[in-house]
Amino acid sequence: MRSPKPKEYEPVEEKGFLVELRRNWLFLAIILCVAVGAYVMFKPEPPPPPPTNISAVWQSPDRPQVIRNFGVMNRAGTVNNIEDYYGRPKIIIGYQLECEACIRSLQTLDEIVPLLRTRVDILTMAIATRSGSLAELIQKEFDENNIVNLRPYTIGSDVSEGLFNTNVLPHAFILDSNNFIIRVSNGGANWNDPALFDLIDQLAGQEQ
Repeated sequence: MRSPKPKEYEPVEEKGFLVELRRNWLFLAIILCVAVGAYVMFKPEPPPPPPTNISAVWQSPDRPQVIRNFGVMNRAGTVNNIEDYYGRPKIIIGYQLECEACIRSLQTLDEIVPLLRTRVDILTMAIATRSGSLAELIQKEFDENNIVNLRPYTIGSDVSEGLFNTNVLPHAFILDSNNFIIRVSNGGANWNDPALFDLIDQLAGQEQ
């Protein structure tokens, strides 16, 4: 009696995630390389160190960081995010209308706005303690104190929480064009400091 003919070996096809990974490893590796390359290419680089001779009132952050995105209301009542003001260095100031030291600081800044306007965006934001636009109140305060070059902006007190230090107003930031924080001032700053102009020139020159 003949023994049955053995069946030919038919390999069982493996299935599962690991099998698909082994089959497509080259394709996945290419995608990963492209993703890493895109991240490196488009990620904003930390800014270079600013001049060290700027007034001691201006403090450098402990590490490079982009300012938190937040909404700011203009005179027309339109709210834009700070990320919408992108591409130029910025001076950002938080203050309150009832703060006399804040108004004096704005008066000093107002004098040099014509010298800085083509190189830096300046946003002076009154911190609102109630809802709605403060444009009329700000403009009245500006007119009474002969502030003619600054534009009125408003930020809600809830939005400003953790951004501006309301205990030492005015609280100001200097940002580069990628919104990295370069300097922070708690309290009144000397806006006529020549080193401040040098810093603005350096930040503006990086974009040319």
